[in-house]
Amino acid sequence: ISSNKTINILTPSKWSKEGFVKSGFDPDKVKVISHGVDIKNFYPLDDITKNKIKRKFEIKEDDFVILNIGSMTENKGIDYLIVAFFILKQKYDNLKLILKDQSNLFKIHASQYLKKMKESKYSNLINDRNIKDVIIISNNLTISELNNLYNVADCYASPYRAEGFNLTPLEAASSGKPIIVTKGGSTDDYFDPCLGLQIESKIINDKNKTMLEPNLDSLVDNILKIKMNKSKFDKKKIQEYLSKNYSWEKVTEQIFDIITK
Repeated sequence: ISSNKTINILTPSKWSKEGFVKSGFDPDKVKVISHGVDIKNFYPLDDITKNKIKRKFEIKEDDFVILNIGSMTENKGIDYLIVAFFILKQKYDNLKLILKDQSNLFKIHASQYLKKMKESKYSNLINDRNIKDVIIISNNLTISELNNLYNVADCYASPYRAEGFNLTPLEAASSGKPIIVTKGGSTDDYFDPCLGLQIESKIINDKNKTMLEPNLDSLVDNILKIKMNKSKFDKKKIQEYLSKNYSWEKVTEQIFDIITK
């Protein structure tokens, strides 16, 4: 650990920095510089284009679509999201959930979480009728196809337990979508109320790792708040905030400044 005192590190969040410091690195040599989002690749599409994409996924005009993209590992909190979806599905039939997994890389398929739910205390919430409204995508997507996916969603939900940064909510926001992220983690660094809502959570210290436990009721409530008031989140204001603070141009300026010093 003593050798760690001489190493300089750039990391994208305060949460990540804390992990390095706990591992014995010198706090003064661990610098936090956020990742950025490419606002030229992730942007709102016009309504005609969005409706064409929705028809491809059999999404109706009045459907409310929740999206999550990720590796489906435990830290992503997909189990919370699926339970929240089926809780709300009992009352709101026009809900759909899109899960884009990376099973070809991480060997974890989104359907495994649905199977676990059938065997859990929430099994009464899931049935053949409402499970059809969970859309699972496993194939690789181009940047353009990924932007299409963000655009057909009405909100992006990430009830994560731990993340080094969590880039996908930032991409979704750049595409004009309100986001729902866990409070207390890495997304605190870039979150602003103009972007969406935060899930209440508590910190869990387990042996050598620190995780967050998102509050399920808070997640359900936040999805419902956005469903009932989507127009509250202004796309133009979101893009202005991201362009000013989290474009790759801004990020590379900070990296260049530190390296040259």
